[in-house]
Amino acid sequence: MPTHNELIELVPAYALDCLDSEDAVLVSNHMPACPLCQAEAHAYTDVVDQLALAIPEMERVPDLEQRLMIRVQSE
Repeated sequence: MPTHNELIELVPAYALDCLDSEDAVLVSNHMPACPLCQAEAHAYTDVVDQLALAIPEMERVPDLEQRLMIRVQSE
């Protein structure tokens, strides 16, 4: 069984949904009994939710998808 310190180190990856299933279950099972890990996960989740908004929206490049597909198919 991992220690609290080992589990709290997994919280950022847990918030990003990047853990393998075994580690995700360990963190998920630990979370209800640990207010510190809950707070840490909440803080990271707030950041993760804002990541998509952190960069400016770009204009769509005309025919980019078509040009990319032609290039991929030719290689």
